[in-house]
Amino acid sequence: MRFCFARVWLFCAAALALSACGNPSGPYTAAGSTAAPTAPERSDTSGYQVIYRFPGRAGGALPASGLVTLDGQLYGTTSSGGNGCDNDQCGTVFVTNADGSTHVLFNFNSLNGAFPQASLLALKGKLYGTTEAGGKYAYSDVPTGTVFALTIAGQQHTLVNFRGTDGGTPMANVVALDDVLYGTTEYGGKYTSPSGTCGTVFKVTPSGKHSVLYNFDCIRPSTDGYAPTAGLVPYKGVLYGTTTEGGAHGAGTVYSITPDGKERVVYSFAGGHDGGDPAEGLIVYNDEFYGATPVGGAYYLGTIFAVSPSGKKRIVYSFKGTRKDGILPNSVIEVDGKLYGTTYLGGSHPCAMIRSGCGIIYALTTSGTETILHDFAGGTDGRYPTGALTEMNGSLYGVTEQGGGGSGNCYYTRSSFGGCGTIFTIAPIK
Repeated sequence: MRFCFARVWLFCAAALALSACGNPSGPYTAAGSTAAPTAPERSDTSGYQVIYRFPGRAGGALPASGLVTLDGQLYGTTSSGGNGCDNDQCGTVFVTNADGSTHVLFNFNSLNGAFPQASLLALKGKLYGTTEAGGKYAYSDVPTGTVFALTIAGQQHTLVNFRGTDGGTPMANVVALDDVLYGTTEYGGKYTSPSGTCGTVFKVTPSGKHSVLYNFDCIRPSTDGYAPTAGLVPYKGVLYGTTTEGGAHGAGTVYSITPDGKERVVYSFAGGHDGGDPAEGLIVYNDEFYGATPVGGAYYLGTIFAVSPSGKKRIVYSFKGTRKDGILPNSVIEVDGKLYGTTYLGGSHPCAMIRSGCGIIYALTTSGTETILHDFAGGTDGRYPTGALTEMNGSLYGVTEQGGGGSGNCYYTRSSFGGCGTIFTIAPIK
């Protein structure tokens, strides 16, 4: 499966989830009617609170990735909204405080980037990120996108304008290793195929010197992966990541790459019980890499896995897709020895046309014991959580892509989805 917009693929995968776990019964009614910023709202005994509801249009809409912390504040992106484009849909960078005070820091206008899908990187007092589209070559017929730098005062500088042969459609964040930024593009690169191009790993200095570090090969007979939609994680001077496709079995890979471009497939997914199509980033904990697959596992509804640098892999948890469990897991984080994450779908509250649940927040031990912290109802508490959670001052923060209530213009079709997304907080397990 290929990615267009990140969430489109997830909706496609939801069809598989429904066929496997059934169609929950009962009507869905969106609660609430305002998308304006509000005071924190307690939703259940877990300490879940909505601290902000995106209003759409100039205020931003549809956050598609997690938050980062810098000097006691939280920064993130919305994939739509803002006032930089004629249609108010190119996206924003925003800043928020723990009390929910939020404002737009920067508006994308297509020529400086469009549709940011990834979280930001905070490095030496600046923010670095990517946009899926836009840039200098925005109106060409090749995969485009940008890497940008942004001060906390809102001054933006485009570091890279992708134009196809050097990569295109960066869906993930950049990371830093020895003061150099590294990232991936889902498309673009040296090798081409009838279905598109294979993707790259790139590096760029904070001053904007850019080069392709590796071209994934989806043409010649090989076990190489391709179509990376997730970012990289540094570990002992080497970078590790995932590809959604390719590998020995065609269901994606975990790979490593050195700063001088030597790539190695660490593990090839088979797409069955061991998971497949990994689209999320990895984290490192106790010398293992933890990640998520949106499909596969014991119930074919997604997994959390762990893999060693040598390629020894185990399934930590297989999502069940019942009314109380999740479907389509996002990235995880580790706090005090436990894993915390969200699933884009699943839970006991049917959501809109998909009706497979509005998502959950969960805690997970590294041995595979799951605790549900919040079951999204899809109304004022939001729906479709996306991206990784972030820890700040002992609390966890995250976003939902939709929900929150109201009827703002949120999506590319200008349709109302009962809210343009939320920022929430929840307490970790003590």
